[in-house]
Parts: sequence; structure tokens; C-alpha cells
Amino acid sequence: MWNRASSTAAQWQTALLVLVKLAAAYGTMLAPEAYWRRRNIFAPMIRFGFHLLPVVREQGVGAGLVLETAARPGVRGAIQDLARLLGGMRQLGAMVGGLALLLPPAVTLCTQSILLLLVSNTETYCERPLLEDPLTQQRLSGLATGLEYATLPVLVLQPLVSVESPRAAALLLGEASASSVCRVTLSFIQVAVVVLLPTLVAVYFWEGPQAEQEEAAERAALRAAASSQPTAAAAAAAAAGSTAGTPAARGWRQGWRGAWYRLMDRLDQVAAAANRALYCALHSPKLVDSRTLAVPWLLATLWWLCKCAEGLH
Repeated sequence: MWNRASSTAAQWQTALLVLVKLAAAYGTMLAPEAYWRRRNIFAPMIRFGFHLLPVVREQGVGAGLVLETAARPGVRGAIQDLARLLGGMRQLGAMVGGLALLLPPAVTLCTQSILLLLVSNTETYCERPLLEDPLTQQRLSGLATGLEYATLPVLVLQPLVSVESPRAAALLLGEASASSVCRVTLSFIQVAVVVLLPTLVAVYFWEGPQAEQEEAAERAALRAAASSQPTAAAAAAAAAGSTAGTPAARGWRQGWRGAWYRLMDRLDQVAAAANRALYCALHSPKLVDSRTLAVPWLLATLWWLCKCAEGLH
């Protein structure tokens, strides 16, 4: 990746990215308990730091090199090309991270959505040799046609969605332009793989409201212990008679600490409400019919939104 960087700036960005990863690993090992207590905040922040630099979206460098080759024929070649596509678009790492961490559903949804915005570069991806290959274009056209037929029964039941238009018919018949098909299918794949899949898995494995109540009780106990016992630094300052240990200074610190805890409480309440909403909609035993229809409806709506963004609705 270093040798193929297109400029000195890209090389420095690569070096900075390595330093960010090393710093994240060191900080996690240095204070594992603090990280685990606030993993819902620290884990997304660390992942955002990995994807903030522009070099992550640059093509012809690092993982993007896998998009510089031609497509491979056959079923095995199609599977290999799909893996290369996800890796070259930096979607594979974002997806695996979301699946491996298993954060609460609301945190997973927000994190994966932001990561998708950071790594998405559909216009450039469609100009790479792998996606300009006629075999890949034929596969994408077949996928688009299949999605049109598969989502049609769901979309016709939605009164605000129009499924009859010349552009939609061209996509259904496989007559749309290759560039439009590439952009709309890649957009669908990216959102489905990076956002929907990790979110659905997080909802499925989430332990429910009881787990959040236990975590909230644990955090409340830790905060009570922290507020009732002065820190070692404050105790040393008070023993030395410095101004840091005066009642006014201690009151100022306690005020800021209380404001921080109240902010965290509000964020926890918002996240808990979002988690319960996602859980009830997608995994509640009381909503079996809704749970059964949720995934097809989400995929069909996502496909329609991708077509709208590309002007193919």
C-alpha cells in the first residue's frame, strides 16, 4: 500500500492510519475495564478513526488494488469477484466489524450508517476494471433484473410507490445503461451488507430490555462509587493544601462530573428507547407476522430508494 500510494500526502495518511490503529490498541489494553464499560461509545469512535482519512477511499492503493483486475468466469469466479468487490470497496471490514462487535442495535445502526458514508465512493468504483468488465456488467444486470422481480410483489402493496415507468421497465428487461445498473446495484449491496445485515444480527443477538436494565444499574453503581470517593489526585492535593483541593474547586469538578453523568444518562435513555423499538419490530415474539415481513419489506424499500436516487423509479 505504501509503495503504490499516489502521492506523498497519501503516504503520510497511511502512516497516520497505522498510528491511529496502534494508539487504539494501546488505549484498549491500557484501560480494558473503562473501554468495556463504555464500549458503545469507544468502539464506534475507534472505527470512525480508522476510516476518516481520504486514503481509505482512494483507488489503486491497498485494498483497492483488487478492483484493478478482470472478472473471472464461472460460479467460483463469481464468488471470488464478490469477495474482491466487497474488499476493494472497503465494505468487508466495515461489515465484519459490525458483526464481530455485536453492539446494541441502535448503536450498530448509527455506526454502520456513518461508516458507509465514510467509505462509499460508488461513482469511482464503477470505473474500475473489475466493474467495467463485460462479464461483471452482465452479472450486475442479472442481479438488478432479479431484484426487480423479487421486490415487485412487495412494492405493489405500497400506495406511494410507483412500479410502472419506462425507466423501471428498462431495468426490469435488462435494457438500462451499464453505468446506471452498476451504481444502483452497488448502492443496494453496500447498504444491505454494511448497514442492514449487522443491524439485523445485532437485533437478533441482543438480550433485550433486561440486559439494558442490568447495564444501567451497573453504571449507576459505578457513578455512585466514583462520586462518593475522591480521586487520589484530589486527596493528595487536599493534603498538600493546594487550591485544587479547596471546597470551591471540588464543587466545580463535581458539577462538571454531574453534568457529564446526566448527559450520559440522556444518551443511554435515547439508545434504550431505540433499541427497544428495533427489538420489538424485528425480534419480538409477540409480533411474528411483523418480524416475518420486516426483512423483505426493508430490502424491497431499500431497492426502490436506490432506484429513486439513480432516477430509475
